Amino acid sequence: VKVEKKKIKDMVNINCGNESIKANFFKETLPNGVSHYIYEEGDNGPLDNTVLYKVPAGHYFMMGDNRDNSQDSRVTRHVGPVPYDNFVGRAERIFFSLEENTRIWEIWKWPFALRYGRLFDSLRVKPDADLKTETMQ
Repeated sequence: VKVEKKKIKDMVNINCGNESIKANFFKETLPNGVSHYIYEEGDNGPLDNTVLYKVPAGHYFMMGDNRDNSQDSRVTRHVGPVPYDNFVGRAERIFFSLEENTRIWEIWKWPFALRYGRLFDSLRVKPDADLKTETMQ
């Protein structure tokens, strides 16, 4: 079900570790009345406007924390729906974070590619008061 989305601010700068991107800032309200804030780079990326998904019984549709660039259930070729049996707990903190173009198996690059400032950060997003620059926390 498409959720209500209200634009709060046009093209703010978001600081994500060592990188800064521009995105629109929205408030989404779910059908049950719960609201949350999101950042979105655009509405016509490769993961936008996708086909309808049929999630099998006992499976869940998972969505990454970066809607515009996540390998999640929308990427059916690699991820798809996740079986309930694969669940082990709720994600609350960032445990490990590498620069975008670093592969997990490239251990020799970790000292330079590890985003030390994100280790053990909470998964919540908190907008700065002036909404000119946002910080992922």
